Amino acid sequence: MPTQKQQIIRVTGTNFDRKPDLEKVLEERYTTETVSITNLIDGIVEVTGTVTGKKYRFNGAGDSQQVDLQDKDEILNKKSGRACCGGESHTSLFVLTE
Repeated sequence: MPTQKQQIIRVTGTNFDRKPDLEKVLEERYTTETVSITNLIDGIVEVTGTVTGKKYRFNGAGDSQQVDLQDKDEILNKKSGRACCGGESHTSLFVLTE
């Protein structure tokens, strides 16, 4: 009968002799460049970045969130509503915060 450690290895596929490279994990997680973006409309807005797949939630006008640099342009280009006669609305939902 296998020992408890052998059962864990079989179930999880974990190699107990090899430890994860913690520095590499932290570097990947925390070196992403971000920018601050502020919501301009009075309402909760949830946006998913199409590049990173990250979800951002803005809780009303003036709320700022740190947004991944890869998602910045798409989020800043979001507009509200539709204009008359099939034109485009020029009311931005977000602004880049300095």
